[in-house]
Amino acid sequence: MTALQGKYLTLLLDYLKKSYFPFYRAVEAVKLEHENIFTNLGDFACNAAVNAFGEDVIEKMARAYAYFVTDANKEQLKYCIRGHYRNKTYKEVFDSVYDNDDYMQNYHWGVFATTFLWKHHLEIFKFFTDRFLNQYIQNRSRVIDFGSGSGIWSLIAANQNHDLSITGIDISKSSLQIAKMLSQGAGLEKRINFQVQDALSFCSDQKFQAGISCFLLEHLESPADLLKNLSMNLAPDSPCFVTGAITAAEVDHIYEFKKESELISLAESCGFRIVETFTGCPAPLNRSIKFLPRSLALIMRKKQTELW
Repeated sequence: MTALQGKYLTLLLDYLKKSYFPFYRAVEAVKLEHENIFTNLGDFACNAAVNAFGEDVIEKMARAYAYFVTDANKEQLKYCIRGHYRNKTYKEVFDSVYDNDDYMQNYHWGVFATTFLWKHHLEIFKFFTDRFLNQYIQNRSRVIDFGSGSGIWSLIAANQNHDLSITGIDISKSSLQIAKMLSQGAGLEKRINFQVQDALSFCSDQKFQAGISCFLLEHLESPADLLKNLSMNLAPDSPCFVTGAITAAEVDHIYEFKKESELISLAESCGFRIVETFTGCPAPLNRSIKFLPRSLALIMRKKQTELW
C-alpha cells in the first residue's frame, strides 16, 4: 500500500519543481523508487520542521538543499582533479565553513533534507530502521548519539521505539538549538536530551546500552578518537550504528576514507565487532570518474573480549 504524501512534503517538492527543477527530477526518481519510505520519512521530517519553525522553513529547506547539492557537486569535481580533500584540519574548516553564518544556515537545512531526498541516504535510513532499530535495540535502552547535529537520527529512533531514552551530544550550539526545537516539533522532547558536549571527551557515569554516530567520522582529524570514546561509553556487547563518508569531498570533510575496509578495520581496532554493513552511493554520472562518493553504514557490537 502506497503511503499518502502529506501537505508539507508536497510543498517542498513543489518548491523544488518550480525553482530548482534539475534537483527536482532527481528527487522525483528517488520517490518513485522508494515511495513508502520516502513519504514516511519526508513527512515526519517536514512536519517536525514546520511545527518547530513555521511553514516558511519549507521554502528555506528547498533553497538550502539546492545550494548544498550544488556546492557538494562542485567540491567533488575539484576533488577528482586535485586528488585530495580541500581541508585537512578542523581549524581550516572552522575558518572557511563553520564560522560563516550564511553558509551554515544553508548547510544545516541542506544536510537535513538529504536524509530523505538523497537515494543512498534514504537507503541507509531503511537499513537503520529495518535492521538496527528492529533487530538489535532492546526496549527501554539508554542510547547515546555522538555528533547528533540536527538530531534527525535520534528523532527517527525515538519516533520508532517509544521506550528509548536518548542523549544527543554535539559540539555545535547552533546545531543543538535546531535539534531541541525539532524534538519539540516532533513531540519527542521528553525522551531526547540534547547536550552541548565534545563527543571526543564526553564521559558518562553510567554506560549506555546502544550507540549512534552518523556522518561525523569524516569531519575529524582523528576518527579513531571518536570510536574509542564511543566504545568507552557503551556497556559490553552493546549494539552501535555508525556511518561514514567514503571519497565524498564535501567542503567540511577532513578525514579521507578511500575504501570501505579502512573504516571497518578502524572500528575493529577501536573495540567493536562488525555485525552488518551496507554501502549506499549515487549512480555515477561518468563511469570514468576517479572517486565515487558513497556512504558506509555499520551495525556493530562493543567487544566483550579481545576478539569478540
